[in-house]
Amino acid sequence: MAGRLRRFFRKNAVNFMILAVVLSLYAATMTPQIRAVFYESKDKPVYQGADVPYCAIQCNVYQGAEYIPAMLDILRERNIRITWNMGGLFVDANASLTRRIAESGQELGNHGYRHLQHSTLSYEENCEEIRKCHEAVVRAAGVGMSIFAPPSGDYNDTTIRAARDLGYTPVMWSADTIDWRDQDVELILSRVRDKMDRGGILLIHPTAATLKALPQ
Repeated sequence: MAGRLRRFFRKNAVNFMILAVVLSLYAATMTPQIRAVFYESKDKPVYQGADVPYCAIQCNVYQGAEYIPAMLDILRERNIRITWNMGGLFVDANASLTRRIAESGQELGNHGYRHLQHSTLSYEENCEEIRKCHEAVVRAAGVGMSIFAPPSGDYNDTTIRAARDLGYTPVMWSADTIDWRDQDVELILSRVRDKMDRGGILLIHPTAATLKALPQ
């Protein structure tokens, strides 16, 4: 038996080498999100909530200030609380609006300071981006945050470690409306219907189409 195995491996050595090279190249080109599917990480972001007949909504904010007051009115009328992941630069430019979001009973999250690709940053740079956003929100609204949403959903293990070390829970999403790109109300709603599941996390942004779709 051992002899047959040795002959088999000798006969197919070249094929095994080619396969190893192909897999290495593929792994090198994976995005952090794809890589997480194939490789177990010690600590990964939250993509899905508990198995309950509800979903969570998080709104990533770097622009769209003109739509936020009306969105807050809709949420207040329906007694709905979502998480607003605030970009630090936006907060510094819109301190009063940030304070209004917090005072309306909504939750604030951390979306980094400059909307960088966090997977390309060092541990120290990740910490700086998260910390600067935290400080901006504290200055504007007087509240802390516990959720970190990586800009563009871009992260690696260093990003997660930095967020955890700063006391944050990294959060992604299970359903994306892609409303920052597609200003089509029916398309946005169809993505919600198609992708949302029990305990899901829905990602939106403050846009004209999102404002129209939000009541539904």
